[in-house]
Amino acid sequence: MRSTINISLPEKLKEELDEEVEKGNFSSRSELVRAAVRYWKENEIVKRIYESKEQVEQGRAKKLDSVEDLN
Repeated sequence: MRSTINISLPEKLKEELDEEVEKGNFSSRSELVRAAVRYWKENEIVKRIYESKEQVEQGRAKKLDSVEDLN
């Protein structure tokens, strides 16, 4: 199921989004924003993995049963 959201952007940023779409890097503004959100989410997961690794190395990690526990 998809949800629709509205966002406000400065004109310059909107123009940059449009340029990326015009170059063919994304099929639409929405696809670019979805890709940016996915990238952000992946980075958050990677950050948590590194934090967990650091905790393991320091001997103060909590046990995770699955990757879902990172969320």
